[in-house]
Amino acid sequence: MNDYLYEDLAACLAALINVLEKHGIPHSEVAEAFQERFLTMQSLHPVDTEQLFVLLHAVATQAEKHGSDD
Repeated sequence: MNDYLYEDLAACLAALINVLEKHGIPHSEVAEAFQERFLTMQSLHPVDTEQLFVLLHAVATQAEKHGSDD
């Protein structure tokens, strides 16, 4: 994946996380759901773990940045 795709995916997922939190779903539940899904994806379709962590870090960074705008 290229850097622009990572940024776009991270921004989309961060926006989704923020909307879910605004509707009362705790951040920990959202993070757990994403983590479970990524682990399932990795077991079914092996991916580069380093790339996955880069994406998850970007999502967390975007969520923090957008969450602080409120």
